[in-house]
Amino acid sequence: LVLAPSVDHTVRVWSTATGEARILRGHTSWVTGIAVSPDGRRLASASADRTVRLWDFETGGSRVLEGHHDAVRHVEFAGAARLVSSDMGGSVREWDAASGAGRELGRAPTGVLALAASRDGELVAWAERGGDVQLWTRSAGTSRVLAHRETPVEQLGFSPDGRTLVGRDRSSHVLLWDTATDGVFALPSYGRGIADFAIAPSGLTIATADADHAVRVWPYDLPYDPGALRAWLAGATGRAAPARR
Repeated sequence: LVLAPSVDHTVRVWSTATGEARILRGHTSWVTGIAVSPDGRRLASASADRTVRLWDFETGGSRVLEGHHDAVRHVEFAGAARLVSSDMGGSVREWDAASGAGRELGRAPTGVLALAASRDGELVAWAERGGDVQLWTRSAGTSRVLAHRETPVEQLGFSPDGRTLVGRDRSSHVLLWDTATDGVFALPSYGRGIADFAIAPSGLTIATADADHAVRVWPYDLPYDPGALRAWLAGATGRAAPARR
């Protein structure tokens, strides 16, 4: 399936086998974000109508999740049983996919620019407009500031094992945080603008879309020891190892 949110309040779903399209209707304002469940059976959609909808591909039915008090901007699945969302007012909420029950995980006073959840649902991260990157841990039930950036982070994603959080900030730095130690390293860009990144399903590579008209593929089986990681980066780029950060 190929899915797309739309400003006409709908989500369109195309079959790659037949080319046929389905239109999912129910929202009353722009659909701002979508996410597919890990098992591929459900779709979550976020909307400016302040709701999240959970759709079942087999039945076509949907459940409305209400609790946000502002336009919802981001939605992600946090494992198969839960999803998380954030709104323009800075509220980050978690939802039980079966019951629809929700709760607030945190609030970003300056607003949320990016939201991500680990595949097992243990970790949720969000980037605030003020520069903080928050990491919420299910086992602790609280969030902590993973980093503060002078240039805010605009994109986040977890590696499949949840061990690494990848982010891209407005200065085109691609950052890798070790979620166990909070250590952070930056992939060298040497002045290139970076517009986007993607993590391979295998978790072994990162691809970056660069302003010099290139897509670069970085091996992602990185060593976690700081010294070994610096040596790996130096070997991968042919440059001197980045300074300790």
